[in-house]
Amino acid sequence: PYSQRKNKMVSDRSRTVLCFFDGDQRLYPRLGKLLDEIDEYRSFMGVIGLDVTITDDMDEEWQQAMFLLNHLFLSVLAINDIKIIINTRTGGIDPYNAFVNVPKGIMVASGFLGCDKLEEEYDYSYLAKVLNLMPEKLIIYGKHDSLVEKQLNVMGINYRVYVDFHRLCKEVRHGR
Repeated sequence: PYSQRKNKMVSDRSRTVLCFFDGDQRLYPRLGKLLDEIDEYRSFMGVIGLDVTITDDMDEEWQQAMFLLNHLFLSVLAINDIKIIINTRTGGIDPYNAFVNVPKGIMVASGFLGCDKLEEEYDYSYLAKVLNLMPEKLIIYGKHDSLVEKQLNVMGINYRVYVDFHRLCKEVRHGR
């Protein structure tokens, strides 16, 4: 996470992807400092899109505004030649509409830190989002969800799960 970028565990920035799977109170200040911190972002292998909270229970307009805010942040990085990874957070926004302009076959990331695990085997809401993106590679950051991983495996989605930074950022599972 951006807040841990100077931690001694980050030994080689050129082989480290920076993410924003963190509390909103740590994310909002990044918006006002975005252009001032471009060189900081450039020193990393890549950057996963901002993860300002979007949830199903928010007003639809607010969800759309936060989704656009997250993608505007990522767009500024992209036009400054920083390698980016699309964040899959959409809240209740239809993934088809959310990602209609995102090319297929790119790397995408999902943060599972604050997410509820799938409770029903036939809940394909997350899988539908991933299939809409058709990523070359999927990074999952945070807690383990065996149903999600089973669905991804069945569909042949190439993914890798990383535990969160506070549990030592140790790589734990590979899909496919």
